[in-house]
Amino acid sequence: MFDYHSFFPLLLSLMAGMSTVIGAFIVIFSKGESKKLITFALAFSAGVMITVSFTDLFMSAEETLSKSNGKLNGVIFSIIFLLSGAFIAMLIDKFIPDEPRPSPSAPSGKLYRVGFVSMIALMIHNFPEGIATFVSGYENTTLGISIALAIALHNIPEGISVA
Repeated sequence: MFDYHSFFPLLLSLMAGMSTVIGAFIVIFSKGESKKLITFALAFSAGVMITVSFTDLFMSAEETLSKSNGKLNGVIFSIIFLLSGAFIAMLIDKFIPDEPRPSPSAPSGKLYRVGFVSMIALMIHNFPEGIATFVSGYENTTLGISIALAIALHNIPEGISVA
């Protein structure tokens, strides 16, 4: 038995996730590698996600937390979780190297391995986005559409950088 209420949120998640392919096609069909294009795409992607985080997700989290914890605690918890996420991102940025540093004894020709590891990392990265898009679309269609659009706009530059 098919749950028709789940179809639209599932479609939103699929469209947001598949937008990475649009970014890959931009690279495939553009002439040469353009660092300016990649820089612009990544900056745009970060801007979209930050804007959505502060305009939609933060307010929604604050509202939800306020219902069960009171207005003041809802605001405080939302700020604590926001700052915790920023702190974790800062730690990851500090302790995880930007580029792999292969050892001198490592054999060359690791393109397959790099591609496979990138695929796994992209799957892990996109899984929570898909869940967030589906759940938000299931509960509130308007919020689901805005989340899906933001993630799609985030995934296009992501596709450019990965391709």
